[in-house]
Amino acid sequence: MPKSEFSIAMPDEFQFTGKDRTSFAMPSGLSPLEAYLGLKSLFGEPNRELLDDTKQQWVYLIKADEALIEVCDWKIESWSIHVYEKNKDELRAELLSTKLAKQIAQSAKKQGSFVSSLLRNPSGHVIENPFALYYETAGELTEIAKRFHSERGIASNSAIKLPVSPNESTLCRAAFFQLIAAVEGLLNLVYELYLKKHLRDSRIAERLAREQIDLKVRMAPIYCDCFESRPIDHTTEAFQNFQRLVNRRNDFVHANLTKNMKTAVVRHDGMTFVVNAEDSGASLVPSSMSEIGIEDVKKIRSAVDDLIAQILATMRPVYRKVFRSVMYADFIHVEYEEGVPVVLSQTPS
Repeated sequence: MPKSEFSIAMPDEFQFTGKDRTSFAMPSGLSPLEAYLGLKSLFGEPNRELLDDTKQQWVYLIKADEALIEVCDWKIESWSIHVYEKNKDELRAELLSTKLAKQIAQSAKKQGSFVSSLLRNPSGHVIENPFALYYETAGELTEIAKRFHSERGIASNSAIKLPVSPNESTLCRAAFFQLIAAVEGLLNLVYELYLKKHLRDSRIAERLAREQIDLKVRMAPIYCDCFESRPIDHTTEAFQNFQRLVNRRNDFVHANLTKNMKTAVVRHDGMTFVVNAEDSGASLVPSSMSEIGIEDVKKIRSAVDDLIAQILATMRPVYRKVFRSVMYADFIHVEYEEGVPVVLSQTPS
């Protein structure tokens, strides 16, 4: 096709709805910031008249060869190109979209040093929530395990005890590890959001990140503003149960040969007997990974929830209210005040 020249269009030229659109594209490789800077360099300031200020920050209205084009961001996270071609020529619309995207990328590339300077001092972050990710994953794995269990013809809460099937066992083991990781994610999130200002040093942060999870729980009130100053009580049943889970997790992670993994073989009266070891501890998890089933995962989740409840109960009310409002969100939006993150809200939707 002949070379097309892109120019600025006026708002009154755009009398379209979504069904009138000929082509839609979300070019990869450029962030909304880079796309905006590239467009601003090419076309100047964005248009404000057709802006949906609940979901958009900028819109560019462009025209080329009897086609109108709208380029805009969406919910901060992405940007897109919408082409309205007069004759509904999809191929031509896609070619225009590709050509415009290439020009935007070339223009944005020249802004590289400016983008780098902005990123060196961000005004905030959108943080992916590790607690929500792992906790939700554990739930999804458990639900899949229940489906495998039900296919065997017995409800997961049945009094009839069947050996754990291979599929169910694999999923339940994975759920167990995800639940322990969820607690670690919760603590890491608390330290990220509420670590005291005078402790926000890379060496201290790295040291805390490597700390054992039980100490990280107990010492959180010492390091973080959101708690009362006293350490979290480690004598509670919730804390003790979680400590047992962590110990069992460590056995599994390090492939330790626990007592219950050794089955005694004895001879008596000329016969051979195999005697399984009894689990002498008050563990919530079987000593062997192969024995973890759905009911065990339920107990593990309950223990995790109890510890989380204890952590939340130890928070100061104003912090607890804010943290509870975002703790299950996939992403958390924070801005910085004197270097300290302040929770604003979930990512705009």
